[in-house]
Amino acid sequence: MSFARTRCVPAIAIALAMLAGTTTLVHAGSGLELTHTNITGLPGDSVTSQIIFDNTSSTNIRGWSFGVCVDSGLVNVSTASSGSTTATANGGSAPEFESINFPPGGVTHGVVLCFSGCAELAPGTGYELLTIDYDIVGAEGASGQNCFCDTLGSPAIETLVADPVGTALFPALNCGTITILDPPEPVTGASCNPLLLTCSCDIAVSWTNTDTYDSIMIYRDGVLVSTLGGSATSYTSVGELGLHDFCIEPVRAGLTAAQACCSADCPDVSVPATGVSGLTCVVDDSTCIAAVSWTNTSDYLSLVVSVDGSPVATLAGTATSTNVLLGTPGTYEICINGETLCMDPIAEVCCTAVCTPIVVAEEFIRGDYNGDGLVNIADPIALLDFLFALGTIIDCNDALDGNDDGGVDIGDAVTMLSYLFDEGPEPPTPFVACGTDPTGDTLDCVSFPGC
Repeated sequence: MSFARTRCVPAIAIALAMLAGTTTLVHAGSGLELTHTNITGLPGDSVTSQIIFDNTSSTNIRGWSFGVCVDSGLVNVSTASSGSTTATANGGSAPEFESINFPPGGVTHGVVLCFSGCAELAPGTGYELLTIDYDIVGAEGASGQNCFCDTLGSPAIETLVADPVGTALFPALNCGTITILDPPEPVTGASCNPLLLTCSCDIAVSWTNTDTYDSIMIYRDGVLVSTLGGSATSYTSVGELGLHDFCIEPVRAGLTAAQACCSADCPDVSVPATGVSGLTCVVDDSTCIAAVSWTNTSDYLSLVVSVDGSPVATLAGTATSTNVLLGTPGTYEICINGETLCMDPIAEVCCTAVCTPIVVAEEFIRGDYNGDGLVNIADPIALLDFLFALGTIIDCNDALDGNDDGGVDIGDAVTMLSYLFDEGPEPPTPFVACGTDPTGDTLDCVSFPGC
């Protein structure tokens, strides 16, 4: 609220005029403004307001006076002191005359910067003339004003500023509003409920709003975890385990209500991280493919098959078998690991897979000791040369075993000679025609040129 007024010249203005050696008439001041800053707080708070002077005219100021009438039902004056401008306006020093009084109903302030040939307050804005400390005594939600007035003191102090020659100038006046804050009411019905999921336990927090709020803060075990909009009535805390406390704290106009709290105990509902059991690895030596099988002991998200530490396949969590191509004969370690549905790693289980090379039976003709595809006297001679003169022979022991007794010796040469010249029995198959050894023994046939 602003006021413009014309008054008779008060004592301080006359004093300023006399100090200047002149007598002047009073006129309204243009571009001059006094403002009492606003007061906001809670009952019982102590707050400070300022009297601010703005001078957008071209006139210097040498002194001022004003009274502030206080709404005593809302605030009481605790003390008042020189503003930052007042304390330094006299060439960096305090004014030569300053009066701060506390008559019933308010506070008055009178200042003459100096008495002769001295400082003046040049045009400018934001000049702090006085600071007033108030105690808030009104009720929550109450409001009012502290305004400039001309009724305080005896004689009454008028609100004006004076130029260097003692002209009384009456600035526009802005009252200071008083706002006593009303803290928000706390929420009610705070409830914390565990939500059991497949792999985790969430906590659903809910409440009932009993007031209007700017925001709602959620605390978990004393730590702020979320700030929600003022109309929110629920919050879900994800992935909780164990006992936790949640508190709801509403906020309005920077004020917080008392917290409303609840607790919830979330059990561990994760899937056990146990590995597979009964892992077997059966190898087909002809292909070096291992048939791997196992039994699942829990629910799995995925299973990983590795050979000698290197992953070779990722399977669905429900798989219980797979085929693994080993590639070449040898000994391998095949392992199964993976994750539960809750993505926890499971223990690795392994088996040993052996791919044994298969010896392919070589065709030969029994008794054809020199491997030329014919059976005649040259054959026993070739065998005898091998046995007694360390001669060379074919790399097929099965062919050299003329009597098929599982060994290679002079008896094989005698068998062939008996067959060829003494009508002895025909050597066992394969004989005359190429074939493989039908009997099991330790002899082998690496190569036979005659077949």
